[in-house]
Amino acid sequence: IVFLHGSEDHYMVNNPSRLYKYLGIKNKYHNLLLEARRCISVSFFLKQKFISKTRFLDINDKITVIRNSVNEQKLIGLTSKTDPFKQVRKDGNKILFSASRIVKMKGYNKMFKIFKEVLKNGGKFKWIIAGEGEFKEELIGLVNKNNLEKDILFLGGIERDKIFQYYYYSDLFWLLSEFEEGLGLVYLESALCGTKVIGNNLGGVKEVVSNKTGWLTNSEEEVKIILLNQQNFIYSKELVVESAKELNVDNKHLIIEYLI
Repeated sequence: IVFLHGSEDHYMVNNPSRLYKYLGIKNKYHNLLLEARRCISVSFFLKQKFISKTRFLDINDKITVIRNSVNEQKLIGLTSKTDPFKQVRKDGNKILFSASRIVKMKGYNKMFKIFKEVLKNGGKFKWIIAGEGEFKEELIGLVNKNNLEKDILFLGGIERDKIFQYYYYSDLFWLLSEFEEGLGLVYLESALCGTKVIGNNLGGVKEVVSNKTGWLTNSEEEVKIILLNQQNFIYSKELVVESAKELNVDNKHLIIEYLI
């Protein structure tokens, strides 16, 4: 069983490396897919992208979409936890939360620009960022240069089992990734914790965000409008959770069937 979960079309098939071409990786990978019992894609978008980029039309029917899902049992009891943002929430500040690898293509430059403009237009926010990555030091430099140390806070890496608490107590989760994400589980995780999300209208993100769990945006201006409209922060966490559960398709039993 072969899983497709990201950039296989680029690295395994269309890799420009001379070594890859010399070793015939493309043909070997194609043969592997042909001989596999089943190929599994983590999203419908990724399946379409893979076939389009590789032109491996002969395995189209072999690829089954089995989306990654979130273990909802981990979310039980979040309301009994202590609000980790209690100190920075003073004076009516809303909490914007981001969690990912901190790299440029995850949209941090764009988000920083938007955040600055939103503050200038009267928005009362604190932006909390969880994660590590090669762009982190440069982003910290931008924060310091613009005297936003009290408005943008870095948590560093957070253990996976603990991050759900941060989702729950945020007012909005946002991540304007410029990657064509294979799926984008962070958006679904946040919504399952009752917190609405903002994401770019790209790739597999469209499969885990609905108009009931958040916003798919096409421009920086759209994001600013969402953040500056206080009505967007008034919503029922229970309704967001229920809507997110409809998107959290747990069909891993299909993998078991393929293994038997």
